[in-house]
Amino acid sequence: MKEELIVEATSILAEKGPLLYLSEGSAVIVGDTHGFPEISRLALKLWNRENCDYLVFMGDYVDRGPRGLENLETVLEALISDPDRVVVLRGNHESPTMNYFYGFYDEVARLAGVKLFNRIATFYTYLPYIALLNGWLLVHGGIPCRACRGESEEPVTIDYLRLELAKVWAHPRKGLEPEQPIAFQLLWNDPRGSVEWFAPSIRGEGAYYYGRRAWTSFLEKNGLKGIIRAHEAVDAFHAWLPDGKKEPLKQDAASVSELEGAVITVFSSLYHGMRAGILIMDNREILFKAFK
Repeated sequence: MKEELIVEATSILAEKGPLLYLSEGSAVIVGDTHGFPEISRLALKLWNRENCDYLVFMGDYVDRGPRGLENLETVLEALISDPDRVVVLRGNHESPTMNYFYGFYDEVARLAGVKLFNRIATFYTYLPYIALLNGWLLVHGGIPCRACRGESEEPVTIDYLRLELAKVWAHPRKGLEPEQPIAFQLLWNDPRGSVEWFAPSIRGEGAYYYGRRAWTSFLEKNGLKGIIRAHEAVDAFHAWLPDGKKEPLKQDAASVSELEGAVITVFSSLYHGMRAGILIMDNREILFKAFK
């Protein structure tokens, strides 16, 4: 990968901000691709074939899989080719600390040198955290808590998230490893139907499970239909419904009205030995596609 590619992608993202308001339309939505460029290329083919308005990548382009640098290059080339329609969000693996532990740092140092890794690390700080599309929240992990005491609390608003993210976005010191609680939780939190509000996550300090009352009150407060996210290694996709039940999703279409109030997880890598999922959505339905 050439350094110029990272510089150009960073320049594009610098004009966008940490929270993206997308016009209503159709989209191909991709979860973690984790070093599998063939899935990113497949998503590009689907996007072109279906003639969708947007192509949304929801983070975790590197680590775990064998070709993180090639995968990141594929995603950034797509962003540069059509910056108004290709959306590239941040995941929890867009982090130097994660890259040191899960392999991407070693891959870049071996293939391209440490200087390029440092440029990529700066690029991470310009990645947006959230996109809003057709009344759905698109985010890598999930919604954050403020009190985080496991009891009822007032849900955060989109405006509050925008203001909090502005404190760390594109900030070389604060944004490189986003320790600010709101930014951190957007990348790290997971839904659980067995939880009512929030509970500590097995992922470690500062990460939480958000429960059925937490996400449904958040959606109601912000006038949203549901949440589409990535982050968990599942067999292509599944959904938590508003009543807390976990629903395995078939490789088929579902109407948006059926899934209102749900949290949908899509996972798009192949490193876990299961299927890679990709969603195609518009205002009326969501099509679930799985690949091996």
